[in-house]
Amino acid sequence: MIKYFIYIITNQINGKQYVGQHVTENEDDLYFGSGLLIRAAIKKYSIENFSKSYIEECFSYEELNLRETFWISFGLEVK
Repeated sequence: MIKYFIYIITNQINGKQYVGQHVTENEDDLYFGSGLLIRAAIKKYSIENFSKSYIEECFSYEELNLRETFWISFGLEVK
């Protein structure tokens, strides 16, 4: 079954957080985002220094987009 998640990735070294969305059948698939900012940060600090948490499950792609925007509005960095 396809699931729609909003996740937050936290850099354990500098505390920066990145919000993103993920559509998957396996929530344990080790996906850590595809955006330029998060990829550059992982390259710089190494994946071991990041944690990921799902902060919300949505029920459609449309809701997923709306909720990602909502969470980003709290001042967190875009995926």
